Amino acid sequence: MASATSYEKASDPSHSVNNFDRICTTCHTEVTWSNAKYSHKSFQFLGVHGTLTCNNCHQSGYPGTIAGVASDHCYTCHAAFFQSAPNHVSGGYPHDCTACHSTTGSWSNVKAYTHTSFTFNGAHATIKTTCTECHITGKTIPAGTTNDACNNCHSTAGVATTKYESVTSPSHVTNSFSRTCADCHTNTAWTPARYTHRSFQFSGIHSTLTCTACHSNGYPGSYAGVSQDNCNACHSANYQSAPNHVSSAYPRTCASCHSTTGSWSNVTAYTHSGFTFTGAHSALRTLCSECHIAGKTIPAGTTNSSCNNCHSAAGVATTKYESVTSTSHITNTFSRTCTDCHTNTSWTPARFTHRVFQLSGA
Repeated sequence: MASATSYEKASDPSHSVNNFDRICTTCHTEVTWSNAKYSHKSFQFLGVHGTLTCNNCHQSGYPGTIAGVASDHCYTCHAAFFQSAPNHVSGGYPHDCTACHSTTGSWSNVKAYTHTSFTFNGAHATIKTTCTECHITGKTIPAGTTNDACNNCHSTAGVATTKYESVTSPSHVTNSFSRTCADCHTNTAWTPARYTHRSFQFSGIHSTLTCTACHSNGYPGSYAGVSQDNCNACHSANYQSAPNHVSSAYPRTCASCHSTTGSWSNVTAYTHSGFTFTGAHSALRTLCSECHIAGKTIPAGTTNSSCNNCHSAAGVATTKYESVTSTSHITNTFSRTCTDCHTNTSWTPARFTHRVFQLSGA
């Protein structure tokens, strides 16, 4: 056994300050005093702790307060590290180091902390062990944040880099979009985004539209609630610039003439209640501009027998009563009811029933 004087002089670490056992063989062997080992009943020296020496914990600056520390009382020794580690204090990290760290490797190899209210899946899976992505100095995350409480993180005050207020294509603020990201986005990828429009079905060529096609910065949330048959709400500018639409008073319900399954130029037949497109007129059924010409009007209620409404100098037809010179219809005061001489299959040959003279023989 060493002398009392040797015990008192031991300073690396100080035996007296730390109140070490005075029975030397508790830590030392008779072969050598160095490489002393003591069996700590309350603390298991596992992993990186297995390389510690006595003076790592029992220095003169660490008096016997370390004595009796259990393996799960990390903060007793690591308080200084916790205080200086980025975001630990401001982020409200737990004092139990093992909640995130392991003793089998470097402290930087952080394991996933179990967040009881938030599941790290999809794009969030990559930040499961990157604590600083969410726990940032000066930023807080409301306790109990769940996967559908998107705005807690994805807002100006939140910790996420993608923020509701900063999105400009299209502007989420201007368009009053939902702050529940999952209404449009998935947690796998932010793009492409999809929103279920309850009043509008995206079928045909509408199915290829992106959000910015309707909700650009120049189109604020006035498009909210537009129904499938309210075409003019979106296509007013197209209607105004389309040839003859305004001057001919075309209906503003685009679907009356157009289909959503192809190009706008593939016009469907509009149902004209007073006029039947038969014979030579059948080709005009979808050629609206043949009849609806800028500066020309067709009297309302025009029927198949109202020939002069179209086939006159003021009318829209290319074949006009006044322009026929062989034989001149005006000079001969022919009937202005075309069907008296012509059929709607072909203008020639023409036939007129002469009641006072029978055309017979040679």
